[in-house]
Amino acid sequence: MHPARTFAVLSALLLASACHAPTEPRSVDSAAAPAPRIDLSDCASSSTTIETFLKRCQQESGLNFTFEAEVAKELRSTPMKLFGSLNIERQELPRFLAAMIDVNGYELAPVGPEHLHVFLVQRKPS
Repeated sequence: MHPARTFAVLSALLLASACHAPTEPRSVDSAAAPAPRIDLSDCASSSTTIETFLKRCQQESGLNFTFEAEVAKELRSTPMKLFGSLNIERQELPRFLAAMIDVNGYELAPVGPEHLHVFLVQRKPS
């Protein structure tokens, strides 16, 4: 093939590819994809104990809870006091959980390796 003709063909291909070049990727609008939510309104009944609430949170979050035998008895018999919206974003569950446990007189203390997400539920010091 003649060098001038080769140059013309390559120039045409280059120009055509530039005209059909992919555009910049569009950013995902966070408003278009709402964050996953958890509805804990079923825990609002007066018969929900702290233990029941913790079990529900464990199912929803993958967090794990442990407690001593004496605290376990209290958690089984103490009604859970809940405040605020019970329809929360999944990523807010750990913060919401810590606040609700605190309001009810307990605290969460991380125990064991961090990747296991285990929390000791214990009475807050008086």
